[in-house]
Amino acid sequence: KRVTDDDLYRRSSQYRLWSFNQKHLMEKRQRINENGRNFVLNKLRDLIFNDDKILGDNDFKETKFKEISSKIEFVDVEEEIKMINYYSRRVEDISKIFNLSSEVKATALSFLKKFYLEKSCMEYHPKKILYTCLFLAAKSENCFISIDKFIETIGNITKKSILSLEYKILNVLNFTLMVHHPYKPLYGFFLDIQYTLIRNKPNGMTFFYTENLLNRDYSNAKNLVKETLISDVQFLFTPPQIALACFLQVNEEITIAYLKQKFRNKRAFFIEDNATITNTLNNNKNYRKLLSVIRSCQKLMKESFDPSIEEATNIDKKIYYCTNPKKLINKERKK
Repeated sequence: KRVTDDDLYRRSSQYRLWSFNQKHLMEKRQRINENGRNFVLNKLRDLIFNDDKILGDNDFKETKFKEISSKIEFVDVEEEIKMINYYSRRVEDISKIFNLSSEVKATALSFLKKFYLEKSCMEYHPKKILYTCLFLAAKSENCFISIDKFIETIGNITKKSILSLEYKILNVLNFTLMVHHPYKPLYGFFLDIQYTLIRNKPNGMTFFYTENLLNRDYSNAKNLVKETLISDVQFLFTPPQIALACFLQVNEEITIAYLKQKFRNKRAFFIEDNATITNTLNNNKNYRKLLSVIRSCQKLMKESFDPSIEEATNIDKKIYYCTNPKKLINKERKK
């Protein structure tokens, strides 16, 4: 039996460790959010009980802990998602400065999104993590940037702030640096659509489609892939499914025609507007399942969790005090 790219992907660490269904993904995020809350409370407790400026016995310090902890504004799961998405868009801006490839940007975003499936924003601020994720992604994709050039170009960051987080991020990622992107299957579909629908135009194909139109659709689909990297689809669908969903979004007629022709060539089945011709019920179900999957992916791609500037500022303020509970103690002390 021939081993397909799909077989190889399903043996990959990305599929084994970072693939979920929506229910499990939400449950995981809820656990991480709860862990983040506990992390903040434990850190606050340690600071209060070890603060020489807070005089009194343990009962007094426990009362002080309860008083200050009641004023902490934790971020919820949705707010965490919004802030991760907000800082994910910064990756695109920084990548332009270094003229980084689509693959490097995609890998950096994958690292960032995966990190926050294991850690909460209340433990590590996304702004600090994204820089190291981008630095690691450049090395991982053989686009090495020296640390000195990196910090000099970005500014307002230190060498220590980048390098001190490298091992932490690698450890959280389980050292899974190989990232499978939708870009390669998207290009593969681009070539195959060109061959299937243009160079070997099937009999009965009534609509007009040229290489120029395909180039336009491919360019638009690539732009859509960039958006999917910020969404959750990378955890819920395979790269080829995401690529097909992007083509479906930019040109549904052509994508459906392509899929019909591929199944027809395999002697599986061909669906016309008013009739379904099937050779086997099983293949018919497989086609419908594929179409259902990529439509589900297409629908999820449209969901947006991008906060407004005002909302992002408010959430960022909460995260600031959660990641720096000592600031909250000092704030209360000044009152």
